[in-house]
Amino acid sequence: DDSQLKILLSESYVLATKDFLRWNTERILLLIRGPLRSHHRLLEVMKTKFFKRLLSFLRPKKRLFAEMPYKEDHFIWSLIGCKVIELLLLSVEGTKYLENSMLLSEINICLEAELGGPGGLPH
Repeated sequence: DDSQLKILLSESYVLATKDFLRWNTERILLLIRGPLRSHHRLLEVMKTKFFKRLLSFLRPKKRLFAEMPYKEDHFIWSLIGCKVIELLLLSVEGTKYLENSMLLSEINICLEAELGGPGGLPH
C-alpha cells in the first residue's frame, strides 16, 4: 500500500541524501522488487529524486560506482544497478526516463573506448 511505499522510500535514505554510503541497500532492493513493480507506484516515484539519484550514482563520469573497489561488500550495488535498469525497462515511461538519463550514453562511451572506437574493435 501507499503507506508502506512511503516508509520504504524514507528508510532507503535515497530521497534524504545524495551520499550513497548512507543509503539502505536492503530497502532499495525491497522497493525495486516490490512496490515499484506496480505501474502507478513506479510513475509516482519517478516524479521524485529516487531514480535520478540512483542513476546518477551509477553514471561512469560520476566515478562513484565505477571506482568502487572490487570486493564482495560492493556486489550489492551491481545488483541494484541491474534491477533498477530492468525495472525501468518494464514500462514505456521507465524506458524513456532511462533514455533521457546520462547513464546509457556514458556506458556507451566507455564501451566504445574499451573496444577502440565507435562500433568497432581495436585495430
